[in-house]
Amino acid sequence: MYRFAIVSLIIVFAFIGCKGPKNIPYNDAKFALELVSRTITPGTARDVCVSGDRMFVADNERGVTIWDVSNPAAPQWIDTIQTPNRAVGVAYAPLSKLLLIDVNASSAMIYNMDGKRYVFSKWDSGLSDMCVDEYSAYTVIIAEVDGGTGGARGEGYRFFRLYKFGAQWMDDLGGVYAPPLGNFQGLALKRDTTYIAYGEFGMQVLRVDYSTDGNFPVALIGETDTPGSALDIALNRRKTHALIAGNSGGLQIVDVTMPSNPRITASLLLEGYDETIKIFAVGDTAYLVEKYTGIYAVDVSVPSQPRLIALYNTPRPSNIFITPNHLIYLADEFIGLLILRWR
Repeated sequence: MYRFAIVSLIIVFAFIGCKGPKNIPYNDAKFALELVSRTITPGTARDVCVSGDRMFVADNERGVTIWDVSNPAAPQWIDTIQTPNRAVGVAYAPLSKLLLIDVNASSAMIYNMDGKRYVFSKWDSGLSDMCVDEYSAYTVIIAEVDGGTGGARGEGYRFFRLYKFGAQWMDDLGGVYAPPLGNFQGLALKRDTTYIAYGEFGMQVLRVDYSTDGNFPVALIGETDTPGSALDIALNRRKTHALIAGNSGGLQIVDVTMPSNPRITASLLLEGYDETIKIFAVGDTAYLVEKYTGIYAVDVSVPSQPRLIALYNTPRPSNIFITPNHLIYLADEFIGLLILRWR
């Protein structure tokens, strides 16, 4: 196994649990979050996900680094998965113990972490965003949007069903849905319904028929335009509203209780917000990552009245993961891996 020296800059705080978001006035938003620790990873931190006391970091040229975060104030490196090219994205499915790695924004490499065994790779170009939806420990839906490469149009929405047969993981053929114009940018899954951030064309809602074997039909069932360009999307806790982050348009909240007729409920312009990296929702809080500013946390408990409740500046954030108790893991290309909590 490849060995390397790890340099960790740890800023240690007394860590007693993790507080959640509070009812914070706008003027105090920049003081709502505090640093728990900062770790310089071996490569360049591009993405992060966490399951239990394990943290997986897409560490660019160094593959995926795996860390023990049982003490968030002092993460400890424990292992590395080498990848054939740059690891720029990572997602983990805890029931099935499958780890998905976005390699060079082109293919999804799948590992079974029960023994750290390579399963296989899917797709070969243009991977812009990927999601995992676990039906059980034996059935997983893996989906992505192909945003194209080199100015060329991508294939759109691509997905497949992965199922365990004995000790082996097998895949169905899945399906593809291509946009009529432009490129899809981001996605969120809710069982057989997929919500797509469709750039300058707003949002589309797709329905997949999983009742057949092999090739699964996909149908467009709803769409709506949004201000600016829709670059990423998440769902609120009740799955009744889509939360859309875009360039210059800030946050758009769309009522999807009737997926065939999505309606914009509210918009929130965010000062200094220009270029979306990611949106991540936990509970009633939406966390938006802006390329040059950092994290914006927005209370969406009342979808018609979103409120900015936290702002945390970092130089070049690349992705984010939030645990159910609102502990924040932020990958930053310039300063490594940050762990934050609410004051």
